[in-house]
Amino acid sequence: MEITSYHFGPWEEEIGYTQSKRIGNRIIVSGTVGNDEVHKDMASQLRDAYANIIKTLAHDGATLQNVVKEVAYCLDIEELKKCQQIRKEIYEGNLPATTWVEVRRLYSPGHLVEIEVEAIL
Repeated sequence: MEITSYHFGPWEEEIGYTQSKRIGNRIIVSGTVGNDEVHKDMASQLRDAYANIIKTLAHDGATLQNVVKEVAYCLDIEELKKCQQIRKEIYEGNLPATTWVEVRRLYSPGHLVEIEVEAIL
């Protein structure tokens, strides 16, 4: 089975990961963040992270409607809970199986939330 990769930016090589892998009809998207230099609050970072996920999925012809699994890592679960309406709007009511985890720290200190998804075409 062919495996293809999608690269979102030059930092992937430096850090050591790939934005997404497609295996057959399955797309696995790495943990994705928003721009922490522009967006300082959870809601803004969440929206930006989803925008980046949408771009990544589009590379393989998928949308958020294809997402079946989501894991969100955040620094403050209470802040993430306050943003659930954003998720409901973005997924247009077609919410995936989801896990939310509060962590002590993400890779970059300015990030408040990181989301990984899996989609099926």
